[in-house]
Amino acid sequence: DKFHAYLMGCYENRELANIVLNMISMYRDFVQEMQDYMDQREMDYLSDLIDTIPYHLEMVLCMKERDMQGTLEKYDRITEIDLKVYKEMV
Repeated sequence: DKFHAYLMGCYENRELANIVLNMISMYRDFVQEMQDYMDQREMDYLSDLIDTIPYHLEMVLCMKERDMQGTLEKYDRITEIDLKVYKEMV
C-alpha cells in the first residue's frame, strides 16, 4: 500500500525496503479477511490501528538516523498492538 511504500522509501536500503513491502503484500489478503471478520462482529479495531501511527513515525525517524535498535523497538511495539487486535478475534 502507499502508506507503507512511502515509509520504506524513507529508508535508503532498497533491498530491505523491497523485502518489507513484499511481506506486506503477502499478508494483504489475510488482513482484508481479518477486517471483514471484525466488521461483521462489530469489533472496534480502528482505534488500535490508529494507536500504531506514532510508532510508524518514530520508526521512520529511527530509520533515517540508521538507529537499528530503535527501529526494531518501534516495529516490535507496532507488532504488539497488531497482536492485541488478533487476540480479540479468538
